[in-house]
Amino acid sequence: MKIKCIDQNSEFFPLKLKMLEKCPKQIFVYGNEGVLSEFSLAVIGSRKCSILGKAIAHDIGGELARNNITIVSGLARGIDTIAHNVCIENKSKTIAVLGGGHGKIYPRENLDIIHRIVENSGAVISEYPLEYPALPNNFRERNRIIAALSDGIILIEAQKNSGSLITIKYGKKLNKKIFAVPGCLDNELYEGSNIVLCEGAYCIRNTNDIYEKYNNLTCLIKKAKKENYIIDENLKGVYSFLSYTPTNLEEICAKSAEPLNKVMSKLTLLEMAGVITRIEGQNFVKTRKRKV
Repeated sequence: MKIKCIDQNSEFFPLKLKMLEKCPKQIFVYGNEGVLSEFSLAVIGSRKCSILGKAIAHDIGGELARNNITIVSGLARGIDTIAHNVCIENKSKTIAVLGGGHGKIYPRENLDIIHRIVENSGAVISEYPLEYPALPNNFRERNRIIAALSDGIILIEAQKNSGSLITIKYGKKLNKKIFAVPGCLDNELYEGSNIVLCEGAYCIRNTNDIYEKYNNLTCLIKKAKKENYIIDENLKGVYSFLSYTPTNLEEICAKSAEPLNKVMSKLTLLEMAGVITRIEGQNFVKTRKRKV
């Protein structure tokens, strides 16, 4: 990896970071340092997220990526990894902020992701030197950089003690726009998210709820081709049993009263058409609203 050391006096040092009370004296960058000063949104959430949380992150993150919005996250397991991966899938830019040096990537299974981020003109950054270990306290400090680099923070799913709430706290200090996906009141996985909403965050259902809060965002968004996606009559039955909440294969089979092999064949065709997404093995979810 070709790591660049950029100090505060460099023209490439992001002005956004200078807004921090504890601004890093220097940052170490692998990839495109120019992306650090572009408009971006942070997508964050729990490491141990639910199947629903993963589906929401994939859907919202995917829409942002397809609309040319750079996503900032922390390369952690769970929501962070999904946020980076949907950018890679859509050949869009993303910024990963590390909790240690570039030589101490954590978690190790995400090592391949950082190279793919750079291949898509993104950046992997750290305030720590190459071999500095990824210590637990580093991640709290890392969160302030995520907040500073982003022009808004999107909380997908978080418990009340989630580290994502630290990022939200920094974001509020920096007057960033805060967005959160609501969850059921009795769902512990969304307890932190609901607290953030009660404290004044914008409630979001989709990316349009995000876009409308930014006056000059239309110039960044790619003009998507308007297409009517017509689902084959033979597939409509199985498709009708799916929603934007993940549905298990067994449940789909029970509702359709069709053999497993036929249901799987239809689900595969729907997945190939891009109208549904497989989440964690045998769970399926609609991807985006389509004309049926």
